[in-house]
Amino acid sequence: MGSNTSLIIENLKSHLKLRGLTYVDLAKNWKLSVSSTKRIMASEDISLSKIESVCELMNIPVGEFLQQIPFQKNSDIYYLTPDQENKLVKEPEALHYFLLIAEGFNPTEIVRDYTISAATNIRILNLLEKWDLIEVQTKNRIKRKFSGQIRFRKEGPLGTHLEGLMKTKFFDTKFAHNDEFFTFLNLTFIPGDPQKLKQKLLQLGKDLVTDSELHRNHPNAFEFGLVIGLRPWESPFTKAFNKRKKQG
Repeated sequence: MGSNTSLIIENLKSHLKLRGLTYVDLAKNWKLSVSSTKRIMASEDISLSKIESVCELMNIPVGEFLQQIPFQKNSDIYYLTPDQENKLVKEPEALHYFLLIAEGFNPTEIVRDYTISAATNIRILNLLEKWDLIEVQTKNRIKRKFSGQIRFRKEGPLGTHLEGLMKTKFFDTKFAHNDEFFTFLNLTFIPGDPQKLKQKLLQLGKDLVTDSELHRNHPNAFEFGLVIGLRPWESPFTKAFNKRKKQG
């Protein structure tokens, strides 16, 4: 969670105090000892699942709680090096693990919540440290060696791999279930309009990512895929006849 973690913890402390809740109450909620709870609240190592859990304890929607925090806007985008992308794309387990770290999970939570053996956990941590993505510390703690929002270069190893999976896997079956949706629009624009639409779609994407983050650790949450594409395109259903040239 980067430099905003201290803001989150300070606001959690304030909300707990206002409601007369103590570290004893918080420890019971997290199923930890009071000393472990105090250590978390004094550090910058709190996960999204713990934030959501304490919000439930305080009976505050997590989205409402986060909206009250005066975050410093961090628009930094972090791109992996081509070499790092190459290594991750060849190691699917390490890639998944790295993305969980980027979302705010720590190794203890990853081993707890995912089917990862102790040996695999150590192997992946060593790989990520070797690739200069994290620094492994004592007591199963890590320090992230990146900040900002992770992005893949479209033409890089991971971007190319993701595009290939989208083309072959995402559209492999019909969108027939109740929680699936597919539509295609043929649109007509004048020069300049596509760029305006692109900006609207990018903003929509940002809004959807924000909504998604609020529910990431909900026990009933499951993942969806959304593809947004725009390109010059003539309908293949209107190729039988050519347009007549207008008389001058």
